[in-house]
Amino acid sequence: MRLQQRSFIVGPNASGKSNLLDALRFVRDLAVEAGGLQSAASSRRPGFSVIRTLFQHGPRSHIELELDVQLEAQLWTYVLWLERERPGDRAVVLKERVSRDGEVLLERDAKHERGEERRQTHLEQSAHNADFEALVRALRTIRYAHLVPQLLRTTKLHGDRELEDYGPRFLERVARTPQAARNKRLTRINKALRNVLPFFRKLALEKDELGHPHLQLRLKHWRTEDAYQDEGLLSDGTLRLIGLLWEIADGDGPLLLEEPELSLHGSAVRQLPALISTVAATRQVIVTSHAFAMFNGRGIDPSEIVLVRPGHGKKAEASVVENGADNETIVAAVEHELELGRQLEQLTAVEGIDGLATGVGG
Repeated sequence: MRLQQRSFIVGPNASGKSNLLDALRFVRDLAVEAGGLQSAASSRRPGFSVIRTLFQHGPRSHIELELDVQLEAQLWTYVLWLERERPGDRAVVLKERVSRDGEVLLERDAKHERGEERRQTHLEQSAHNADFEALVRALRTIRYAHLVPQLLRTTKLHGDRELEDYGPRFLERVARTPQAARNKRLTRINKALRNVLPFFRKLALEKDELGHPHLQLRLKHWRTEDAYQDEGLLSDGTLRLIGLLWEIADGDGPLLLEEPELSLHGSAVRQLPALISTVAATRQVIVTSHAFAMFNGRGIDPSEIVLVRPGHGKKAEASVVENGADNETIVAAVEHELELGRQLEQLTAVEGIDGLATGVGG
């Protein structure tokens, strides 16, 4: 499956959309020198038995992961096989390979290595990754964002690494950004908010008497002086939109967005694809969504759609992934300027969904 500069992953609940993003997060976590495999598989996730597919057969089953990364003119491929360490539920390396434009830079068969060696990938060890350091740096730039308003409002969750992708310390991160870059992003966010929020005048970052950063939203008021609200008083939708705009502009590595439409008005949701293209013109952004209204505007290419659906027949135990460019319904909808969102909703509807309301009756 080839992901585009801008990709939209759609499918029914529990079909594997979030798992696809988590596989990319998992590789990012592998590349972190302080933690690597054991943090990725055991601290951030509950262990080998949970990160492998539920449909894998046999106690000795293993996990296979393969990722292609295009860096400028070079194609890098990373392959990792993991198995369960016994006794216990830790993941250990079975095989590992790195290649660049077909040239193999690492070929590792770890079956006969000692226990401690197998608990680390060479991706995470500076002593072993000098030949593919460019790949390691690129993987570390992957960012995942599934912003939770309650966490965006707090700075008190120090040490909770498993929550860091959900918004805690967001205000600290904004405050640590160099002033020139911070002001540029806030200016862009201000322009966007003027088109969304009634009574809006200005958004700024201020610090209280203890030096803690806060968002300050300035609003038109019936009194002569404007009204002010900080993040504690902002609606979930407003706060989530501010966080989303910041995340899109913050960095140049791949950005994984989980359901960015949550808490947003439908008219704002329809603008998200264009917003992503405008703010992150040179950045890869991969989005999961259930908001089919997002796709009813123009400018979405069929190749940017990734359908994830439950398998049937011989593939009943796996999800089936299809690129939109290979689906006649999606291609026809785009060519004839039909409502693409309506077509996607029908393509991804679960058989029997019409019985949801009646099925819970007494």
